Amino acid sequence: MKSENEIPFNVRWEIARINQIDSVLAESTEYGIDCLGRACISFELETDILLEPAEKEILDIEPVVFRYPTPETVGFRAPEVLSGRENFPRDLLHLFPSTNEEPVCLCLARSGLQPVYDSFGITGVISRLLDWFADAKTETLYEEGWDPVPIQDIHARILGYLDTEALQNFAYEHNDEKFKFIAAEVIHFSETEVFVNAAQPFIDTTDTNQLQVIKDQMELKQDLGKCVRTTIPAIFVWPARDLIESKPRFNTWCDINSFRDGLRQSQLLQTLEDAFCYVDVLFRNDAENSKPPDLDASGTKSLIVIVGLWRPVPIDPTVVGLSAVNGARCLEIRAFCLQRPLNETDRWSKKTSLLNFIGLDRVNSSTLKAVSGLDGVGSMALLGAGALGSAYADYAVRGGCDQMTVIDHDRMFPHNIARHRGYEDHVYFKKTEVLNDLARMCLASAKITRFDEDIISLSDENLKQKFCNVLHVIDATANPLVRRRLSVLKDIDLPVMRTEIFHKGRLGVSLLTKLGTTQNLNCLFHQLVSLAMCNRHVRDWLKYETSRTYMDEELLIGFGCRSRTTKLPLYVVDAHASSSFALAHSRLRAIDSPIIALYVLDDEGMVKGVEVIPAEPVVLFNGPETTGWSVIVAENVLRR
Repeated sequence: MKSENEIPFNVRWEIARINQIDSVLAESTEYGIDCLGRACISFELETDILLEPAEKEILDIEPVVFRYPTPETVGFRAPEVLSGRENFPRDLLHLFPSTNEEPVCLCLARSGLQPVYDSFGITGVISRLLDWFADAKTETLYEEGWDPVPIQDIHARILGYLDTEALQNFAYEHNDEKFKFIAAEVIHFSETEVFVNAAQPFIDTTDTNQLQVIKDQMELKQDLGKCVRTTIPAIFVWPARDLIESKPRFNTWCDINSFRDGLRQSQLLQTLEDAFCYVDVLFRNDAENSKPPDLDASGTKSLIVIVGLWRPVPIDPTVVGLSAVNGARCLEIRAFCLQRPLNETDRWSKKTSLLNFIGLDRVNSSTLKAVSGLDGVGSMALLGAGALGSAYADYAVRGGCDQMTVIDHDRMFPHNIARHRGYEDHVYFKKTEVLNDLARMCLASAKITRFDEDIISLSDENLKQKFCNVLHVIDATANPLVRRRLSVLKDIDLPVMRTEIFHKGRLGVSLLTKLGTTQNLNCLFHQLVSLAMCNRHVRDWLKYETSRTYMDEELLIGFGCRSRTTKLPLYVVDAHASSSFALAHSRLRAIDSPIIALYVLDDEGMVKGVEVIPAEPVVLFNGPETTGWSVIVAENVLRR
């Protein structure tokens, strides 16, 4: 323990905060610096003594060490949380991988401790730690589902794609098989930056034609300019379903020796060694000078090994990208990359390095929904693929919407790039093509049904047919003729939202109603205009409109990308698009009465506010059948 004068102020402050916590034993706190220059604060913590553990794995008083990268980071960075005793059990869940020579490192938060530390300081960290000890003491660490064994950032690792759902489902459905092969693409950006795509279909080793294609791929070394691509084998091994592991196992696999020992304990070592024997036999070409199938662009022999272990319960339901079948979801997947020198023949050699392969899910709709926090906007018909339309499509796809109908007959022109999501390479393509291209770049499985047609000229039956598989309609055309066309559409009950931008971008307007109703888009537009009597922003817009001529710099009827002279930046379009899309997501699917929404920006494009106005109900008066006319009157007019 250093003397108080030798301890920096920020460390003294952290220690003072720790000592204020009731569960920390008085006078037990010590501070020091280890041989690597890391700051360590150690203390003794009283766990919940009312809990009676089955085997006393967690003591009533546990020594704890908080370790920081440097003394300067104390008080700013969340610490690593280590056990202070050498005999702390290493077969508990929620432990970071470590060798027997290293102290046990506890995982207290799936997303890391820094957000906890930023919000609640060291008090929040110790609160999490007490909960961890309580769960471990009562053997309830996986009471709500199995948490995958964490991977610590400080260990060597590579990134790549892994189709975990497909692996889980295959292992669950093929209990009698032992191993399968995948052709993994390895992209080398530099000597140290590697990305592996192992989310590939399984190789059918009985198909000689497929095997030859795979052999040829593994023979090639493609120079892609900024990167080099090779193909190497990946082996997936899993035990029979009745071999259930309640010990984490993966948290001790840190080098080739512990990896081999762990496989032996999990009864998978012989399975993997059998698979090793097939690698050269199956994937090496017969030519005399053919390269080894596991030789990658770095000049080393690399092999991906994907290991599955059956757990006593399904993996925590909050973990996305896994099988929807509970039985298959019990298989925890961990992948590794085994690298050895070119001249090393023994895969279990001490020269073989073991790298954690962090398998990322490929972009899919369920992941996008989970990460964005949206339940998906549902299939929609998007009318207009211009600036607003391209923004809506972008938001929808990134929120997990993988089906969309788009109707627009326009093409991309150079001036559109100022506000459209498209790029110069898209110039003169149909805008529906551009949206399809952009959507597929975000989400390969996105299905855009395109209609390169003029909405105004379509018949009622044609429009209904195009709307038959959608949940709602979004009109982003800014063309008043489209508004009028939709207003006379009969016998269809679909929610619709139309958004326009007026007054040089200062005012955005959304009209929400249902197609085929009396209070249609045209009616709502007239009700919008009538708001000038009581709403300053509508009044300012209409005053501006009356002061303009056809020679003005903007379209007289509002914003539309058809005009090269319309001066409006993309961020202003985005401000209106994001607000109106949020309104569509929250209100459109369950709309019970028409809505007028105003989005107000100042002269600099800064958002001033959003006002949602319930539209005044209307009454329909039908005239004589011989005229075919009817009159719509708002109820407040009748009252006056």
